[in-house]
Amino acid sequence: MEIFKLKLENLQIKNEEIQKEKNKLNNFIHSILQTLKQFFHKVLKIGTEKDKDNVVEYYKKDLYDNIDLHDIANNTSKEQKINDYLYSNEYDYDDKDFDI
Repeated sequence: MEIFKLKLENLQIKNEEIQKEKNKLNNFIHSILQTLKQFFHKVLKIGTEKDKDNVVEYYKKDLYDNIDLHDIANNTSKEQKINDYLYSNEYDYDDKDFDI
């Protein structure tokens, strides 16, 4: 019985260590994602038009969500266009006016 008790305690200690490592990894990933959001924001501020359009393409590939894209676009030249895209089902970001 004592052996099982020791094994259980050992497993509990290992579980705590694994949880600590998991928390460290989650914090690291969160930090990387926040840095990427800042990078995309800078792209919308100073990047070329093609670079700016690529930010939306990354969103379309589910690399971040609506809230993230809204935050990324805040106070940039593309803010209104991106917000229209996010909050209107009728707006197409790549919409081009073609005369028929």
